[in-house]
Amino acid sequence: EIVINSGKIVMSKVQLFDVSGRLLASLENVNASEAKIAAGSVNQVLIVKIISQDGNEVSKKLVN
Repeated sequence: EIVINSGKIVMSKVQLFDVSGRLLASLENVNASEAKIAAGSVNQVLIVKIISQDGNEVSKKLVN
C-alpha cells in the first residue's frame, strides 16, 4: 500500500502506472490531500500521477 500526501493541494484523481505505462490502479473523486492506493508486494518502479482539483497534473517516480 502506498500513501500519497500532496500537502495543501486537494487531489481529485490519482493513477498508478508501471514503467511500461500500464495502469495498475486508479482513484477517482479523492477530494483530499492524502490517499492510500494498493500497489502489491513486488518491488518495482512505479509512476504516480496526481491530478488536482484545479486541473494541474504532477507525475512522480517511486520504488515500491
